[in-house]
Amino acid sequence: MKNKAVKILSAVLIFVFIFAVYAPSVFATTQSDLESKNEQLEKQIAEKQSKLASLKGDISKQKDYVSTLYSQIDDMNEQIAIVQERIDAINSDISTINGKIDSKQAEIDEKQEKIDEITDEIKVQEEEIKATIELLCERLRAVYMAGNASTLEMLLSCDNIASFLTTSEMLKRVADHDDALVKELNKIIDQLNESKQKLEETKQKLVEAKNELDEEKQALESKRGEQESEKAVYTSQQQEISRKMQEAQKIVNSLDQQSEAYQVAIKNYEAEMAANEAKIQEIIRQAAAQRSSSGSSGSSSSSSGGSSAKTDNNTVKSSGNFICPVPYSSAYVSSGWGYRASFMTASGQYSSSNHGGTDITCSGASNYDKKIVASKAGTVIAATWMNGYGNCVMIDHGDGYVTLYGHNNSILVSTGQYVNQGQAIAIMGMTGNATGPHCHFEIRVNGTKVNPMNYITVP
Repeated sequence: MKNKAVKILSAVLIFVFIFAVYAPSVFATTQSDLESKNEQLEKQIAEKQSKLASLKGDISKQKDYVSTLYSQIDDMNEQIAIVQERIDAINSDISTINGKIDSKQAEIDEKQEKIDEITDEIKVQEEEIKATIELLCERLRAVYMAGNASTLEMLLSCDNIASFLTTSEMLKRVADHDDALVKELNKIIDQLNESKQKLEETKQKLVEAKNELDEEKQALESKRGEQESEKAVYTSQQQEISRKMQEAQKIVNSLDQQSEAYQVAIKNYEAEMAANEAKIQEIIRQAAAQRSSSGSSGSSSSSSGGSSAKTDNNTVKSSGNFICPVPYSSAYVSSGWGYRASFMTASGQYSSSNHGGTDITCSGASNYDKKIVASKAGTVIAATWMNGYGNCVMIDHGDGYVTLYGHNNSILVSTGQYVNQGQAIAIMGMTGNATGPHCHFEIRVNGTKVNPMNYITVP
């Protein structure tokens, strides 16, 4: 009986060690604050590691050892929260820079369009100047061929005064026309010079905009480098917690179910479960409040489903048409919905806990490259490390429906992002409380867990 209970507890206590969904909240607002907090946690972890070393092997101090181990893992979870906050800040900076790049590219496109427009204007003006000059040249040739004639010569050559006046008027009109041609030519030349000046100014602004775009792109690359660096730290800390979990499992295998250390584990498990659920409910509450403030509808639609179309505020109004988050023909349910034995209490009775979701994996080779997809369109309200859930994604689908995807090896989306049904949101893994790669899938309606198998079909 003891061996059976120990084996069950060995698996469940992993939950104990890291199942405080979201590590303790970190309220640091500056990089300096985060670094200071992280250094403090590093010191605490080192001190507890030293204490663990002194307690290890001393059966009489099992309770102190287990308590210290839990406390150390809590510190490590808080470190992950700090790294996550830094990653979130970097992601925000990247988003801002991308916005600047898009804006600058739009400015460049606008200036290039203006340059093309001015260039076309210059071509038209140059053609007009060419045509006017040709016309004036024709006039000059005509005058040259006609020779110079004085007013007296014109009078003597005319039959009468009327003829003289007519000839004089014609010559005046020709002269006026020539003068108008010259004035028009000067006007077009002035316009041409003005257009060329505008062209040069616009070209200079275009060069400046392109330089600014290059600077933003360089800043983006720098931020992406920071992002990769922080992700490496994040992964390293996850692996360290996993190592601690394995160490803890070995210790649990040797514990007496009636011991104080065992009871410490039970109390910690219950506390972590309560904290976990409270945090998830808060995330759902905040999402509902934000949706309400944006003016979106919260009314449910027919259970038969309906449109999954996105509205202006990125909410979905259909309660049906969920799909399996593991989109492979080899997918199967490895652990279903429902209550099951979790650990033995001091009185020798088993406590039960609700596996409030469905575990889905795939048969065959390694599943660490399998994509997890959005069961339905909606807005991501959490995309982060959630201790017992490991790397976790939560999606708000509107009408009170929220889905949760746990134990992912990596996350492909970010909080606030709108995702379409079937869009890849994560890669399958076994982070958090998991003994093998799978997707822990939950559907919640107004915060309450419901059996996912009532909504999806697994191949």
